[in-house]
Amino acid sequence: MPSAADGQPRRGFARRLRDTAILVVASLALLEFVLQAASLVVAIVGPTSRAGGDGARRVVLCVGDSFTYGLGASSFEAGAYPAQLQRLLDRAAPGAWRVVNAGFPGRNSRQALERSDGQLARERPEFVCVLIGLNDRWSHPEPLDLGTTPSARIDDDRAWRFEVRTWRLWLLIRNQFRDETTAAPGREHDDLPLWTGDDATAPPPPDPTISRDDPKLALREAVRTYWRSGVRARLDAELRAISGLDPTDLNALLEELRAPRALRENVAAAFAAAFGWRQADGIWLKPSTGEQRAFVTIGEMNVGVEALRAFQVHREHVAQIAERCRASGATPVLIGYPNRTSFPDEYLADVAKRAGMEFHSTVTRFEARLAQEPAAALFVADGHCNDVGYALLAQVVRDALLER
Repeated sequence: MPSAADGQPRRGFARRLRDTAILVVASLALLEFVLQAASLVVAIVGPTSRAGGDGARRVVLCVGDSFTYGLGASSFEAGAYPAQLQRLLDRAAPGAWRVVNAGFPGRNSRQALERSDGQLARERPEFVCVLIGLNDRWSHPEPLDLGTTPSARIDDDRAWRFEVRTWRLWLLIRNQFRDETTAAPGREHDDLPLWTGDDATAPPPPDPTISRDDPKLALREAVRTYWRSGVRARLDAELRAISGLDPTDLNALLEELRAPRALRENVAAAFAAAFGWRQADGIWLKPSTGEQRAFVTIGEMNVGVEALRAFQVHREHVAQIAERCRASGATPVLIGYPNRTSFPDEYLADVAKRAGMEFHSTVTRFEARLAQEPAAALFVADGHCNDVGYALLAQVVRDALLER
């Protein structure tokens, strides 16, 4: 007959399990409460949606995420780029312009599209400056096709709304901190010594035994030779002698070889230079033709595919925003992010071209300043602009508007 002592450990374990579950649930509830409160504060203390005089004839609607809202500025009311744009336009034509800040932190392209009809109907802008897409990279929004259907979002785009924000936080963390260094399962290549990464030695002449008849075989041998020698100049020369290759060929080869991460990065850089491709945010871009390919990394087969899908969804949403702007009588203008790591200009220029809208880059003006000043002169620690950075962004937009 079991004694009371025999049941005590089981009851103790069940109690600890219950207490742990309660602690986890309470912690998540507290985190959700904090995130909801922070969102509410942002909605209340953020910049007013309108600046300038209500009688202004020319209205500029600034649509976007935290870069439009003004995160990082010392004062939302004065430091955000729409606020600084208002002052610049007032100097050019006092009382003629009214700038509307319709940016909001965390907003992605789908959410911008959902709110477009309400914003256009309420503000009746002449220009719509669109700076959106950065949050698509982690939120991966589902595509929205409004067609000729009016958007259901006609309420105040700045009003606070309940959303499960711990889930959005999880998506952000998951996509930012994926481990891309994990090796994919596959056979070992014991005949390949560890790559040294030493490019200091003089490059040997190209290997005449590499076949030029089979591009994929030539690529394989070029990568294997580089792995053995570590001489980047030789790899560059051999890749330039090969033709007819696509990034998917390189992806498949690097997966098969289980190449170290440093070697993968160097081979990919040499491949991009030889064949006119460019890597950006999990995809390959070819500026000369507008082609795109998923950049599949070792052990993370879905990362590149997800990123490519997010870019495709972003392109479609921006095109719909542009179409709805034109239907309301407004001129849409696509604005670039102030650094190349957000969205490459080549991609955004292609998005604008397909959507039938102008594109204005901000990178050139920022890089000119960064050649003379440290990044801290233009950006805060999390990558958003400070007042000086937003002033540069406002100058780009002002020039785009006044040049028309």
